[in-house]
This record gives sequence, structure tokens and C-alpha cells, in this order.
Amino acid sequence: MSIEAVVTNFDHLLEQIDEAPESRQAAEQRRTIERFLRGAQHEGYLLGLITGLSAERLGSVLDRHFGADSLDYFSVIVAGAADPAGPAGQEPYDVALRTLGVPPERCAAVGSTESELPAGPLGFAACVPLPMAMEAICADYAE
Repeated sequence: MSIEAVVTNFDHLLEQIDEAPESRQAAEQRRTIERFLRGAQHEGYLLGLITGLSAERLGSVLDRHFGADSLDYFSVIVAGAADPAGPAGQEPYDVALRTLGVPPERCAAVGSTESELPAGPLGFAACVPLPMAMEAICADYAE
């Protein structure tokens, strides 16, 4: 069975980028996120975003650091999720999967840190941190 969708949580990286936007680390993190999103889109994956940030704050952060079109990568955004990686965090993923129309076994969850991956058995085909996803999804994608 193949993966059709990727549901992401990049809160940790977005917070770091927003705290020190001019730093070398923030520039590298922005490139990593942008490359991942372009690679996943290029490969034809539906993309969802789960975030603990409010819709207003998320929009502001993405617009400021990635441009006004950055929301266009995502088919669904579940904002304001209370600790989406915590034990009660299944609901945001359920909402995203229902909206994407993809069962969990045909979806991968990607977090910028291990703690941003969903807790508990949600039935995803894979739950991987961003560096591993970059290797799998973006390995053959040339920028």
C-alpha cells in the first residue's frame, strides 16, 4: 500500500525561526521546510498541517518567513490543536485525515522533532522526524 498524504507538525521549527529570524540557523530551517514542502508536493502527496499555533499566529509566521503563498502547500490546516502530539492529540489528526479523505494507513506523519509526532497508535503508515522524511521524500527531488 502506498502513501498518499503527509500530515506535518513543524511547531518547534516555526517557533525557532520566529524567535531569531535573521540567524543562520533560522535560514537553514526555512530552507529545510521549503525543500520538504516542494519535494512532497512534487511527489504528489496531499499535505496537511497540524499546529498548536492559532490560525492568526500561524498565518502571520508563515507569511513573514515563507511568503503569502506558503499556505497553498496544504490541503488542510488544523490550527489551535491542544498539544497535537500529546495523549489527547488524536483528534487533530482525525480531522486532517477526514478532510484529506485518506485513511491513516495511507498517510505518514512528520514532525520537526520526535515530540511532535503523534502519540499512541493512530494507524499511520509511518511516523518519522523531519530529517528522515527529507531522506525519503526529497532524496530524488532536485531543487
